[in-house]
Amino acid sequence: MPKIAGKIVAIKIDHDGKMFIKAQLNGKIPAVGTPIMVKWGSLRTKQQNSFLWVYYGWLIEHGGMKEHGFFCPESLHESMKAHFLSEKKMTKGQWQVVEEGTSTLLNKSEFGEFVDRIDRFICDFFEIDTSSFFQDYDQDWRVG
Repeated sequence: MPKIAGKIVAIKIDHDGKMFIKAQLNGKIPAVGTPIMVKWGSLRTKQQNSFLWVYYGWLIEHGGMKEHGFFCPESLHESMKAHFLSEKKMTKGQWQVVEEGTSTLLNKSEFGEFVDRIDRFICDFFEIDTSSFFQDYDQDWRVG
């Protein structure tokens, strides 16, 4: 999913209450009729993003995720996005991804919930105790 920034330059609301916008974008423009998602407001912070990657690294190097077939943070992240953020549908008894999820567009609160869901899943499904990671992180890495 491309991430395009832009700004609204005009708004029109017709007599039926339908809203139309004129937007200035900094990248490619989708074809007419292409469904788009519009989101504004605060996105996740760089600190939240950094935390997640430190967490993934710990899971692989110290948490035992290698025993479950995860050898790099990127593959673990892709699996977590597919599990928690992708739109899926059931076809012939199997889940198929309709739209791949992204954590890039999550706001601060949504990103925090995403990380919490990942941690609960890791603890419950893989039976990995992550409490030592959080203790070490609070002691050695937390800023402020």
